[in-house]
Amino acid sequence: MSNANNHTINDDIPTLSGAVLLAQAPANIQCQITHHIESTGARVTLVENGQQVLEQTLNADFDLILMSINMPVLDGIETLKGLRQLGNNTAVYALTSEATAKGKDEFSQQGFKGGLVYPIELPKLYAVLQSHLRSPQQTKSPKNAQSDSLKAKIAELKPIFLASLRTQFGQLNEHIERRDFAQIIKILHIVKGSAGNFGYNNLTDVANSALVSLRLQQFDDAPALLAKVMVCIDKILNGKESCDTKN
Repeated sequence: MSNANNHTINDDIPTLSGAVLLAQAPANIQCQITHHIESTGARVTLVENGQQVLEQTLNADFDLILMSINMPVLDGIETLKGLRQLGNNTAVYALTSEATAKGKDEFSQQGFKGGLVYPIELPKLYAVLQSHLRSPQQTKSPKNAQSDSLKAKIAELKPIFLASLRTQFGQLNEHIERRDFAQIIKILHIVKGSAGNFGYNNLTDVANSALVSLRLQQFDDAPALLAKVMVCIDKILNGKESCDTKN
């Protein structure tokens, strides 16, 4: 007979509140993890490399970070070191394939809270989420206003963001020509999640509109919305601090 009072996690979806940063999982697995996390009620921000992890955590609070060991720009271990140097003590779990999986002790020795192995087992994922996210009844103190030093850090990282945006601009061009909507969605999610941190709220808005259209498979509307995204990025890359696509 099962014990109704125990804390064993099963495949039932928990109801949670909080923010998760997901970094550079393989595309198919990334979609699955995002779906399972969002199904709990939690929010997911996607990034594609270690540098973007640092950028995101400078300007937003996350309850949990899941990131691949083998990321470009900065790998998982170097990114974790960077987070700790910035004074960020958010729980970080390593994502890795079975072939490269390390033992729990090895992850702990490197500073990770733990590890999740592809393919991700739902009970283990939900257990991790429940350990670090909140139930809807729980509250969290609001984020303090940015300090001068934090603002200086964001200003320091802005050129790196713009360099990444230039790369994403080229990638979007290629994927739009190929009508590779899966890759377009992935890039738009990253752009939407990072642009606002550097003051480009218009880009966040147009990227979100295009993203929603593609997720709803409203492909007739997609070309015009994607064109707005590309115009907006082009203006930013050419030195404009905002991008009103109506002009």
